[in-house]
Amino acid sequence: MCAKKKVSSAKVELTGVQDLYHFLYEACNILRKFVEHESFKDYITPLLYYKRLSDVWDEEYEAALAESGNDEEYARVYVENASKKYGKRRIAQALHFKGVASHIIEDVLSEFDFEETKEKLSAEVQRRLGGNFERKNIDKVVRHFLTRGFAYEDVRNAIDLAKQDDLQEEDDFGF
Repeated sequence: MCAKKKVSSAKVELTGVQDLYHFLYEACNILRKFVEHESFKDYITPLLYYKRLSDVWDEEYEAALAESGNDEEYARVYVENASKKYGKRRIAQALHFKGVASHIIEDVLSEFDFEETKEKLSAEVQRRLGGNFERKNIDKVVRHFLTRGFAYEDVRNAIDLAKQDDLQEEDDFGF
């Protein structure tokens, strides 16, 4: 059994091609100690593949950013499209993970009117509840919409509205 060697995670600044060569050679040596010779390519090939995917993504991101003009425009379009399905928190998180600056996210979200989203939320809550206001069903609906990034207060308001509509229908039909 091989003893595990602690690998330093400190970033190394590579200044030239020779430095890069030595760095990669040492990385391969570390792998060789723990991997059988026959399966070495099974470790290296996926690493090269993922590296290539990462490089392609970076290139495409830079091209899209140059084409779109800036992050603010991208964020506006993203918020407009994502607000059909998701709440403010999930949209902000997605934009953050896409590398949009925090101040741009805050500005774009503050400019966007989420009233239409709240109306869709109310309709969807009512559809999901379907007149079943048992605690278990309400909790399930709340969890669903919280994971979609909606604020708890908005979900509770939509549930209360659904209850009022249900009571109104009962009164209208004389139940």
